Amino acid sequence: MGRAGFAKISITPPPGVELAGYGVFLERRSTIVHDDLYARALALEDDAGERTLLLSLDLVGLSWQLTDAIAAQAADAAGLDAGQVLMSSTHTHSGPAALHMAGWGLVEPSYVERLPAWSAEAAAAAVAGLHPVRIGAGHGTAPALGFNRVRPDGPIDRGLHVLRIDSMAGEPEVVLFSHGCHPVSIDRRTPAGTAISGDWPGQVARRLREEGYGETIFRLGVCGDIDPVVAWHGFDFEGMELSAELVTQALLTTLRSVATTPTLQLRLARRDVPLPLAQLSEADIATALVEAQTEYGSIRVTDSDGDPTAWLRFYDDWAEAMRARLAIQPAHLAVPLAALLFNDEVWLHLPGEVFTALGQAITARSPFPTTVVTTLFGPFIGYLPDPEDFAAGGYAATLVPRILQLPPYLPNVGAALVAGAAALIESLER
Repeated sequence: MGRAGFAKISITPPPGVELAGYGVFLERRSTIVHDDLYARALALEDDAGERTLLLSLDLVGLSWQLTDAIAAQAADAAGLDAGQVLMSSTHTHSGPAALHMAGWGLVEPSYVERLPAWSAEAAAAAVAGLHPVRIGAGHGTAPALGFNRVRPDGPIDRGLHVLRIDSMAGEPEVVLFSHGCHPVSIDRRTPAGTAISGDWPGQVARRLREEGYGETIFRLGVCGDIDPVVAWHGFDFEGMELSAELVTQALLTTLRSVATTPTLQLRLARRDVPLPLAQLSEADIATALVEAQTEYGSIRVTDSDGDPTAWLRFYDDWAEAMRARLAIQPAHLAVPLAALLFNDEVWLHLPGEVFTALGQAITARSPFPTTVVTTLFGPFIGYLPDPEDFAAGGYAATLVPRILQLPPYLPNVGAALVAGAAALIESLER
């Protein structure tokens, strides 16, 4: 008989904290709290007593150091191994930075230092609340939420995936759901742009609770190239609420059709996959600086407006950081992947912001009838673009590594990710 437990802890920062994302050196400090941010924990135990903890934080992403600290403290508090903790970020841009992103939001150390303890509290409460449940999976679509922001004819995954957890009496308790669309439905140029919010996933959680489905935990689907259709059209909270309602109505349709069972089998596999990095030279850095001086960067964030002075400062900082590392550049970045088998379907956890075509390639290679590909797992490693974005010199392939002050990935990074993910999923058959 399967068992589950859920808990959430507010991780809402104090007013005045700088919010993360949307442009360079914006100094976008929070003025109000529209809705609280949370660390959400879902503990699962299968028929054989195997346990896994799914942890979700309403943040744009996490640093490597913070990821390790949260996993260690959450595992210790919950009586688990760190490898049993699957931690993801929801990627809201209306929350504080929890990793260094040059110019894209200043980290507040006193806030970040509290995140491991908050997460541990949620983890311990979730495990303490383990009780017999009925579990079932369902799948639908959210047809009108997103569009491919990189290429008009580019791929898009409109899949909406749910795991419904009920009491033994059949009362809804928790919904785990995933969909691939950037949580950027609030136009930061409006007064709402300085509000703290979980964006549309946070509003979906509120709406499902209103509809009687209890608590919600979210996994961001494949959406490195997908934005909500309301993005950057001058909407404040209205755009967020519209996006959330579209997802909520699609979820309600799917949830009503889910059949639940007390049987639960879990199988977890993890591995690190090496992603290839380009080797920068002094000439590469010099070329980028020339571009910055003439165009403020060959690749601009389309929605950032961008003060020329801020862009020049950004590139100067990047050049200094890269020059300091020219002699010690790694050839690869080893990143964590995890695959969790729920009965007969796999929920894959990938780091970073993965382009749609890569997620579709992984799904096509999976031997399981249903494979749900989720992202923003573990440390934030930037975008994992498809080859077309590299060929176009796109924002994801070119500028984001500079924001993270990392060497860029090589164009075959997607092939490496797909091969590593496919091998990980296949290992669950053994």
